[in-house]
Amino acid sequence: MSKHKNVTVCRNREYPLLSDKMAAFKKKTGLDDSFNRNGCWDKAQESRYMTSVITGQAPSKIIVANIEDCLEQTIPDGIDHQYFTRWANAGFDKIAVDGNNRTVTLDKYLAGEVKIAHGEYHINGNSFMINASNDNFKTHPKALKDHIRDNVTIAICEYVVAKRSDLSELFININDGFKLSDQELRNAILVPFADHIRNLASEYTPKLKCIFKKGNFRLKVDEQMVLLAVYNTFGVNTSISKKVKDNAYLDNSTVWINFWNEGGKKNIEETLSLVGKYADAGFKDVSMLLNLHMLVCHINKLKVKILDKEKFFKWFMRTENARWANQKVLFEHKKRGEARNYASCCSVANSETMSARLELILTDFRKIESDVVTEIDPERLFARQQRYQMWERQEGKCPRTGKIIPEDEINNHDLWAADHVIPYSLGGETTIENGELVCREYNQKKGAKVNYKMAA
Repeated sequence: MSKHKNVTVCRNREYPLLSDKMAAFKKKTGLDDSFNRNGCWDKAQESRYMTSVITGQAPSKIIVANIEDCLEQTIPDGIDHQYFTRWANAGFDKIAVDGNNRTVTLDKYLAGEVKIAHGEYHINGNSFMINASNDNFKTHPKALKDHIRDNVTIAICEYVVAKRSDLSELFININDGFKLSDQELRNAILVPFADHIRNLASEYTPKLKCIFKKGNFRLKVDEQMVLLAVYNTFGVNTSISKKVKDNAYLDNSTVWINFWNEGGKKNIEETLSLVGKYADAGFKDVSMLLNLHMLVCHINKLKVKILDKEKFFKWFMRTENARWANQKVLFEHKKRGEARNYASCCSVANSETMSARLELILTDFRKIESDVVTEIDPERLFARQQRYQMWERQEGKCPRTGKIIPEDEINNHDLWAADHVIPYSLGGETTIENGELVCREYNQKKGAKVNYKMAA
C-alpha cells in the first residue's frame, strides 16, 4: 500500500527589498529549528547571494507557511492545531520552512555587513565600479541604491494549505541535492525528543564553544546531546552508532523514555552545567564531554553526592589530562589488529572502547579526595509521604521564604528540598518533627547550620 500524501497549496509573492512589507514580513516570520538549516553561510556565499539579488539573478524563493490560513484547515485541539496556534500566540504570521540563510544575509547586507562582488555594473543605463570603497549597502553609489529601492524584490512562496508534517517534508524535498547532515534529518522528525534535544542544545551551545570552534557547531552540539542521551540509556553495553541515534527519534523510544521519565535529562543537564560553569580552553576535545557524562551517570547510580563541584571538575580535568598522556594499551582486538590507549579509545564510541575508558576513569575516581564527594546515607532521605505531610503541616508554603509550594511540585527535588531542622550531620533525625519542605535555593545557601529557633 502506498504512503498517504497530503495535497498542499501555495501562492507566490514578491516584496520590494526596502519596503515596509518586507520589513514586516521578516519581523513576523518565525523560524522553526526542527526543519530549518541553521545559518551557516560563509562570507563568500553571502556575497554571491546578495550579488545575485541585486542583479536579478536569484531565482530561489524563501518558503513560508501562512499560519492563519493553515490553522483554518486543522482539527480543533489536534496536533496541527496546537502547532500553528503556538506560533500564532507567539506573535508570528508565518513560519519559515526554508530560507534562513537568505533572510539572515538580507539583514546583514542592509546593516552594511555583507559585501557584493567587485567589478563593473551596468544598471538602467548607468555604469559604475564596485570596489572596497563602496561594496556594502551603506557605501553604495546613489544610482545603485536607487535601483535597489525601485527594482529589487524578494520572491516568497507562501503555503496556505499545509500540515505540520508537510512542512517537514517540504524542507527535506527543498534540500534534495544538498547534503543534509544526519542530525538535520533527525531534527525534522516530529517527536518530543527532537524538541527537547534542540532546547538543550540552544541553552548550552554558547557554553560549549570551547569544544566546537569551527563550522556550524550548533548541529554538532545537537548530536552530542543525542549521544549523551543514548549513553545514559544503555551505558557501555551499546555502541553509539548512527542507527542507534536514529532509533532514539522513534515514537516512545527507549532513549526518550529514559530521558523523560528515568532521570536521563537530569544527568545530561548536570554534566552540561559542570562544563558551563567551570570549563575553559583546556576542555577542548568532544570526547571529554562523554567521559565526564559517563562519570556523572556512575556517581548518580551509586547515590554519591558531589560536595564541591568546582573541585570535582578540576579533579576530573587533572586526571583526564593524565589519562590522555598515558600510553598504556587499554584495549586490544587481535583479529582487527587494534591496540588502543586511552586517547585513541576516546576517538571511538563503541561498547569496547567506552568500557575501557570508563574502567580507567573509575580507577582514578576511587582515589578522589573525601572532601570532594561523599556517599549519601539512605536513612538521611525523607520519603515521599513525609514530604507531603510536611507540606500539609506548612499549609503549602516554604517556612523560610514564604513561597507557595504547588501540590504538583512537592516531589520536585530541583525546586524544593526536604531539609533537616537539626542537620543530619549533627545528629538530627529523619522525622517529620525534624523536617521541613523548603526552597531549594534557600537550602543550598543554609548549609549545615542549626535553626535553633525552629529546633526549640
